Amino acid sequence: MSSLSYVPVEPYSADSDWRYRAEGGANIVISMPHQGRVLRFPKTAHAEPIQVARLRRLADYRNFVIAPLLGELGGSPWQVVRLSEEDRRRLVTDIEPSRPPRRRGNAINPGGLALKMDDCAVFPSPAAPLAPPTAPPHVFSVEIKAKQGFLCADDDLGVCSFCMKQYLKLKRGTVQQVSGYCPLDLFSGEFDRFDRALRSLLDSPQNNLRVFLDGEFVYGAGARGDRDQLLDAVAEVMAERRPPQADRLLKLWTRLMFTVLCTNDSQSVLQEEDEDEESCRPAGCCVPGAGLPPRSFLGRVLRGQRLAAAGPTQTSQLLDQMTAAEPNRVEEAFRTPFSDPLWTRVVADADIEPVDALEALQRYSIGATMRDASLMITMRRASDGEVDAGLRQVTDSAGHRWVVLCRLMDLDPKHVRRVSRQRLKKEKSKELYLRARHPRGEANRGVPIPCSVSDEGIDHLLAVSGSPM
Repeated sequence: MSSLSYVPVEPYSADSDWRYRAEGGANIVISMPHQGRVLRFPKTAHAEPIQVARLRRLADYRNFVIAPLLGELGGSPWQVVRLSEEDRRRLVTDIEPSRPPRRRGNAINPGGLALKMDDCAVFPSPAAPLAPPTAPPHVFSVEIKAKQGFLCADDDLGVCSFCMKQYLKLKRGTVQQVSGYCPLDLFSGEFDRFDRALRSLLDSPQNNLRVFLDGEFVYGAGARGDRDQLLDAVAEVMAERRPPQADRLLKLWTRLMFTVLCTNDSQSVLQEEDEDEESCRPAGCCVPGAGLPPRSFLGRVLRGQRLAAAGPTQTSQLLDQMTAAEPNRVEEAFRTPFSDPLWTRVVADADIEPVDALEALQRYSIGATMRDASLMITMRRASDGEVDAGLRQVTDSAGHRWVVLCRLMDLDPKHVRRVSRQRLKKEKSKELYLRARHPRGEANRGVPIPCSVSDEGIDHLLAVSGSPM
């Protein structure tokens, strides 16, 4: 018997409670709104034992490595499931009209295999329907690709990776202007900086912000809605008549978001502060914050990100040294099941120094996943008399109660061998940043630019590299 064929797969019976959600080059995502779940179907047609093993490995990584870092905020375990052939054919037919024409060449894998996980954009249907004539409350979801919220060992200019990489994207033409968003503002734990981060994302969403209303994509790159429509959606969800000044409405929303992401359960109410407060961070500076509660959602994410604090340069050097000394040890470790103590102890020891070089490489890999993950914040106004159903409730500055759900998405494991390319990206980003901020003839703060990548090599540099673990 093949070593891959032991993995059990749960049969999954779909009852047409499905909607097309999104897809990329490798996966199709289908939502099951009444269950509060999504199914992520690979498109590839590998031999079934290999396909099952790959999905199981993704599920184990999320369940045994990432979820413990988030604690009770981790959500339901991921499962590998299989649709019957009849259901698979019916699903393929039902979703085909919703798929982008350029994606229709690749369909759901023939075996009907999928990962079942929480749907981060909706709430599960209540066990008892709301008494008529009460209408279901609007559900507002915000997806943020927050990126790295601290300065790692490579950030010797005092500028974070995101802010420097903007100049790499600008050179390549994937963005038209440098974003004013800085991840260190979002993770600062200070409201004025958090407010500035969200407003900067609204000004220039790039691929870092997407907003949904009742599951419909209303704002972000590629959305049909504009900023005015977003403000109308915010006003509708918050049950507020849109005030004459949009800034007031935005501040109500950003205060609510701050309460959800930057406070813990014992801090469920954020009081109104002075409207004339001034930011303590000068514009253009990436300054680490010190006020983020460690048990808040962003605090837990930041703890996971800090596993990669060594940065790509040190980690790349460590990988080269270890590969030369023990050629097979790294590959063997990254093929080991994620449920094995070799991996679970790394998470258990996340707050202490690594015991050896291999653990340092593992930590960097986990931190890279947390750095590239997307936050999904879903909220709705709590109904009158609604009791706690296991979901967090917070109160905004106007006294309204909100039911909220925070989850992480895009949790694919990162093989540590990708670190060499990450190092080159960082070097090129630093060169372009210094070139833009310190033109010819100006001092460059004495910082060398050891980049071996030509401008013509940028497209190759940004191409997806490496294979999944």
